[in-house]
Amino acid sequence: MDLLHITSLRRGADGSATGAHPANMDESKASPYTNLPDPLILNNGKKVKTAKVWWKKRRPEIVEFFDREIYGRVPANTPKVNWEVVSATREMNGDVPVITKKLVGHVDNSAYPLITVDIQLTLSTPADATGPVPSSGQGLGLRDFDSYERAGRQRRRFDAGHHRPLQ
Repeated sequence: MDLLHITSLRRGADGSATGAHPANMDESKASPYTNLPDPLILNNGKKVKTAKVWWKKRRPEIVEFFDREIYGRVPANTPKVNWEVVSATREMNGDVPVITKKLVGHVDNSAYPLITVDIQLTLSTPADATGPVPSSGQGLGLRDFDSYERAGRQRRRFDAGHHRPLQ
């Protein structure tokens, strides 16, 4: 905190609705973005009247907006990541059989070789999937994988949540 010159933090919400600093439970106060743009109005103000106009004009406008304002631009010189499957296990997620893989992404950090950057990720997919499936990963450097350690691949890994080396 001293390095960032932060001397105090704003108090968070209480867990109780009757506390001194209650959490907001009123949906009308939940978002300052109540005036979202109409998805069927082009940026130039014209209405989308056909599927062709949607696919050729409006959808690309929305994708561009998300790329610019929500996801952010990918830098032109993003380093390559080589993914390695450390382990794969069959297990159940509720009543669904899944294959859970522990992956390590080795980032090409040749631009600054004094540190090694590895991304640790846990990925589960349905065991009976025959093609691509929606997925989300967990971890992103927040866990140590025993099998990764046992393999003798001791590297300086960074905790993505706190930007500090993991011990």
